[in-house]
Amino acid sequence: MTELWLTYHQSSRAGHAPPTTQLVELDTKKQKLQDLEDVLEHIFQQGFVDPKLRPVSWWEKCDGEKVKNSFCIEELLQQGVGKCEQTAMRLVIADIPPAVWFSYHYVHSPSKTVVTQRIKLDELHPYQSGVRPKLAHVTNYIFEHNYLAAHFRPRVHWQGICGKRLEEHNDLFELLSYGEGVCEDKAMKLIIDDAFHGVPHHQHDHCGCH
Repeated sequence: MTELWLTYHQSSRAGHAPPTTQLVELDTKKQKLQDLEDVLEHIFQQGFVDPKLRPVSWWEKCDGEKVKNSFCIEELLQQGVGKCEQTAMRLVIADIPPAVWFSYHYVHSPSKTVVTQRIKLDELHPYQSGVRPKLAHVTNYIFEHNYLAAHFRPRVHWQGICGKRLEEHNDLFELLSYGEGVCEDKAMKLIIDDAFHGVPHHQHDHCGCH
């Protein structure tokens, strides 16, 4: 066999588009690909995937078993892996983080300590169903878990790390791909208009990681 089937499994495309399948020629006049590292180099050199994603890309068999880059392609093919679309090798590209970070900011209580929180994406209902979550799903999660009192629901909005207003309908994966909320130092801001209500009781006075 001089060909290997692979599929691209990109985190940011989950629930948005099916994995893309590709047939890679292993032995041509220009190159001879012997192990999975050779295939990776070929993929990034050809520009099939942004080279910046190289540090977050790895191989798995079709059953999810992780495979080292040094694994010989001939041996994989002898095992029946990558010989057809049904047994294609999976190139996993984790181009979005597993969680989103944000902080609470009270408009009329600027002296109040800023609290930062993390929510794992797999705790959001749409993500569990294979659907791309919106920023609104993060807001809903916050109120469903009573991290903010219900009467503040009409009085909150989001800001990005540069102060730009973010909309509830914004695709969460896209925001993460732009660097919004990817880590504690780049947390998005949940702006809370606490006028005439005083400082509400908050369920957490520390970083509530979930």
